[in-house]
Amino acid sequence: NVEDDVLETWSTLAALAEATSSIELIGAVKPLLFNPLVFAKIAANIGDIAGGRLAVNLVTGWFLPELEGLGLDPLEHDDRYAYSKEWLGIVTDLWAGKHVPIGDRGGQPALIRPAPVSPPLLYVGGESEPGRALAAENADVFFINGRPFADTVEVIEDLRARPRNGAPLRFGLSAFVIARETEAEATAEL
Repeated sequence: NVEDDVLETWSTLAALAEATSSIELIGAVKPLLFNPLVFAKIAANIGDIAGGRLAVNLVTGWFLPELEGLGLDPLEHDDRYAYSKEWLGIVTDLWAGKHVPIGDRGGQPALIRPAPVSPPLLYVGGESEPGRALAAENADVFFINGRPFADTVEVIEDLRARPRNGAPLRFGLSAFVIARETEAEATAEL
């Protein structure tokens, strides 16, 4: 709901990075909301404060009312994934210490210093073909929404069969618990 109170993710994670010492900190980022250079710097700084405990959940913009409420063109589904792939390529190159051209004005290639000691882990979700392709190519962890076991197995098998560079893809599953006084109330809520 766009009317609920929600803390700003990255300043909150910076505070949590300083206030904690052992938990993984994960924040969602919507590429349509952030310049890749600005985000790469923010995440690198928080990751260093957190001692490498930062993870980034790349979200392509599934909650369209939020983007529309900000006056942004949310792009069509597959175009959001194409944009996210390009955006992520810039961010990860910056984290790797590379000079990267930003924008289309022909300015000097950007570089962030210091580069992060260890780049954040990257979570990617999205079970459409573009989402699965983006995750197989780039993610450390594929984030699966809660679903029946057989459907979860199918998603994992599909992603494990795809070519990858680097370490094997890991999987995270969001689970949901509906607690009610009776089974009938829980079923009705489901």
